[in-house]
Amino acid sequence: ATRQWFWALVGLACVGLSATWGQAQVSVNLALDDPAYALLDKLVHSQLTFTKALTIKPITRLYAARLIAEALERRQHDLETGQRQEAFIDETLQYLTSRFKRELQQIGFLYSPRRPASTVLAPLTELKLDTVFAKDPYVHRDSSGLTPTLQGVFGLQEGFVPGKNFSLRTRSVSWATLGEYGAAYLEPEVLVRSHPLLGDRLEAGLYKGYAKGGYANLELAFGRDTLWWGPASQGDLVLSNNAPPLELVKVSTPAPFRLPWAYSD
Repeated sequence: ATRQWFWALVGLACVGLSATWGQAQVSVNLALDDPAYALLDKLVHSQLTFTKALTIKPITRLYAARLIAEALERRQHDLETGQRQEAFIDETLQYLTSRFKRELQQIGFLYSPRRPASTVLAPLTELKLDTVFAKDPYVHRDSSGLTPTLQGVFGLQEGFVPGKNFSLRTRSVSWATLGEYGAAYLEPEVLVRSHPLLGDRLEAGLYKGYAKGGYANLELAFGRDTLWWGPASQGDLVLSNNAPPLELVKVSTPAPFRLPWAYSD
């Protein structure tokens, strides 16, 4: 048992040292409901970027830019060596390049006459509006129907279940980066829906929001966010965005790294 504890501590020390050797600026996460994930997943399946890039999500905006840069370089190599044209891939890369232009400049992939500012305030980058008409979106948890406990039948909605007849949901997205060592994200929501047990309700609150700080390739985040652990869009191992955002304290490495010594294989 003592030997096992020793090797476990050695492994943890290697992880910590390897992570701090990397260099990564702090960036806000790319929300799990962002449509860019489907396009990034297409790049992974087309073998234009790292094959296991999206097994743990969310990824940061800067890491998304690194995946796009890798895909652009490989695609350019394919074109120079006579590979056939793929219009969808080229259009996807063009869209992602324009979407993450600032982050691509920040990592030095796209030319910029001056270095992008490390402190950015984006007070309103996105406004999300969901309207749902659903006559009866609930099912009884037991077949007898004797209990009033109901369960929604909608998946991959981060815990959102529409009202019995009509639902209106509004969310706004704001974020900021504070130098190279801090970032914050804010996504409040206002929700109007008819609750099957309580009647019409108006709800407002913080849907997602977190602050994070980092040094080298380690990040510490606290707040409320969604997580996905799994190898594919329908192959989650433990967590997916079926569940509501989690209240969490998370230590992570925003960019991958290789372990040294006996753990390098």
